[in-house]
Amino acid sequence: MNIQKLIFSALVLASLNASANSIYNRNISILSTTNISDNPTLSPDKEPFVLSIRQSRLHLEVSEDYNSGTITMFDILGNKVFEAPANEHFEYSLASIKTGLYFIVLKGPKGNYTRKFLHKQEG
Repeated sequence: MNIQKLIFSALVLASLNASANSIYNRNISILSTTNISDNPTLSPDKEPFVLSIRQSRLHLEVSEDYNSGTITMFDILGNKVFEAPANEHFEYSLASIKTGLYFIVLKGPKGNYTRKFLHKQEG
């Protein structure tokens, strides 16, 4: 494992410390977002994207300011699951990915924005 993936994994695990037990006892995908106050370019009323999960599909509604960026999904080890151009409406099937913690990174002209979610494979 290279040093970047090791550092990424350590940072992720540190951020999950107390809430890990309650997260893994749920049967749904759980969403979380970066704190808007940590990024001075964002305002609370205008998020770069809204993430939702319906019927084993990841749905992203990307704001106009970020339509020219890219969307990348990583697993907890830092492995890239997919990368695609950001569109106003973006969908991705979660049927083929394993249960685990994933990160969605939106890179755009005004900076990067990250959300994490826990996916639990049904069945």
